Amino acid sequence: MQAKGSAVPADTVRLTLDRRVKRHWVRERNRTLIVKKGTFKIRLRPRSRGRYRLMVQKGRVKRRRAMRVF
Repeated sequence: MQAKGSAVPADTVRLTLDRRVKRHWVRERNRTLIVKKGTFKIRLRPRSRGRYRLMVQKGRVKRRRAMRVF
């Protein structure tokens, strides 16, 4: 799975990958990505099957996306 996007003006963004365990979200990964020429890209490999939530944050702006891994 690949996550990519744009963030202008920014030099870094914070990426968080959470996995759903019963009724709670458990943090799987937490990274700071470098933004080059206004874009960022990272390849993610979830550890197991299930429901995931990906969040990219710069300052107070957050963008979340949900996904399932089969």
